[in-house]
Amino acid sequence: MNIGETIKQLRKERHISADALAEKIGVSRSTMFRYEKGDIEKVPIEIVAKIAEALDVEPAVLMGLKADTVDQISKVSRVLLPDRQHKVLNYAQHQLDEQNSPATSPVHDYEDPELLAAHLENRNLNDEQQERVDDYIAKLLQEEKKE
Repeated sequence: MNIGETIKQLRKERHISADALAEKIGVSRSTMFRYEKGDIEKVPIEIVAKIAEALDVEPAVLMGLKADTVDQISKVSRVLLPDRQHKVLNYAQHQLDEQNSPATSPVHDYEDPELLAAHLENRNLNDEQQERVDDYIAKLLQEEKKE
């Protein structure tokens, strides 16, 4: 797939008209269509950067150098049955909630060992993780004794 085909595909997936994209990046409608058709093979890098920003992808994605994870997830989820799409959505929401949860912050962000223990009490830690938590709590308790 060339850069023009990639631009067109991503634009359509995002429900953006060629006119809207052309206006957003500061080119004419006909120039936008020429990019997409491949009539202009060497799209200026400044334009590639503007298109990438407008389509919310990295320029490397437009140039075919790497796949866009969000696009891959979107493509896969579109062909799933509705109940499976719902599972993907629930999983993604769970991942976001976990990412934003204080309980998943790096261990060194906790200053109070009791608070750390309370946050991690109901979590399933592997042996290595549990050992790191125990070591950290022991270190904090030693520091408290020195003070």
